[in-house]
Amino acid sequence: MAVTFRQMMNRVLTNLTEDELSVSTTEITDTYEKLVRNFVNIIKEEMEDAAQWRVLQTTATATVAASGESIAISGTNERSRLVRVFDSSRHVVTPLVYNTTDADSPGQMEELDLQELKRRRRRDSSEPNVEDSHYFALEQTTAGLTLVVYPASTKEQTFSVELVVPQDRFAADVNDIDSAISVPALPLELGATWFALEERGEELGVSGVFSEQRYRTALDSAIARDEAEQGNINELVAV
Repeated sequence: MAVTFRQMMNRVLTNLTEDELSVSTTEITDTYEKLVRNFVNIIKEEMEDAAQWRVLQTTATATVAASGESIAISGTNERSRLVRVFDSSRHVVTPLVYNTTDADSPGQMEELDLQELKRRRRRDSSEPNVEDSHYFALEQTTAGLTLVVYPASTKEQTFSVELVVPQDRFAADVNDIDSAISVPALPLELGATWFALEERGEELGVSGVFSEQRYRTALDSAIARDEAEQGNINELVAV
């Protein structure tokens, strides 16, 4: 069962021998509790960046208008990233982006560096073409990811994009204090407690129970378990 932000805060506060948040608390206002909240958010973001967690993966559908060159991918944020897998049969890393305009025959898109795509577009006087786009790049903005395709097509096109979308930072207010945290709870608890003890200068006072090493070990174990359960492509036999 997923742990909520309130529950995680209470686990960490208990480890620090601080009072827990009451069930009636709808917003964190205490200065020290805000500090602990930030530690939980920092470790959460570090964990989200450490692996392609299955729970954070989502398939986005993006539709580029006829003669269009790009489209903002809804539901993404400034930390979203593309899922890429190692194709052991061809020994290449494959981005999971497909042109699904023809649902019966989806086409694998080829990835270009964004600046290279822009260079090709500046040198190409034939756009838009009647053919489908077969190259893409992702542009990061403060609002999220934008899918840029090349060459532009005279017809409307639909694309399927596999993404990892981390959760936003928790404000710990009425909007999210009881929302579930997606990443595994144990390394998050260990990491946030370790951060708090470091800040206090008490990291040596708990016999290493909440040390950086314990946090890293728990994180590695959680990543290994997540990869084992989904089938790590690097460990599968090519057929």
